[in-house]
Amino acid sequence: MSSSVTIKRSRATLTIEVETPRCIIRSLQAKDKSALAALWKDPNIMQKVEEGEALNNEKIDFRFNLFLSRWKKGDPFTAYSILDKENHYIGYICLGQPGPAGTAEIAYIIHPRFQGQGFGTEIIKAIMGSLVPELTAANHQVNGKTFDTVVATARTDNPASAKMLLHSGFIRDKTDEKYGAERLHLRFPLKKLLSFLQRDANDGAEISAFAMASSPFGRRRL
Repeated sequence: MSSSVTIKRSRATLTIEVETPRCIIRSLQAKDKSALAALWKDPNIMQKVEEGEALNNEKIDFRFNLFLSRWKKGDPFTAYSILDKENHYIGYICLGQPGPAGTAEIAYIIHPRFQGQGFGTEIIKAIMGSLVPELTAANHQVNGKTFDTVVATARTDNPASAKMLLHSGFIRDKTDEKYGAERLHLRFPLKKLLSFLQRDANDGAEISAFAMASSPFGRRRL
């Protein structure tokens, strides 16, 4: 499953687009607010996200403006909108800044209409296999330290989310409480991924980060 990355910079503003066979994952834009707000306001969608509650308008405004401002400052550790090839809004994925220097946290919401069709795995693999290597190669920093770690969490009562992350190459770290619910914490062994990508590049091969079903780091041709 191939994907491509386009990165552009105009003065301080950064724009990124990742294309997969079925999706476009791109920098958040001001026009995306209504579609994203509809996800955040829906209690059924939000019941297993963060605190499990829909966001009010004040929280939506704050979060959306924060994500958008990071793009304007040239910071790629923020939210990305996800659209299908017919321009339907699928959801969003965030390479967030959870606190530890050098660490980005993946979080995402896929609209129920598009769940169960493999979009989540396709998107995560594109981010980890195509975008993350580009960001590390460009020496982007998270909270003042070179980007070197990716983490994620999934509620233990949401096994589909955990399964998707594990299938995409994340490994189990620990289980504890976060946002008032028991969550599985996962991490992605980024250094090992990059070493595989570099080895394949040195061999002159086209590369894909994943053949994950049986092994987190088997190689597979595009």
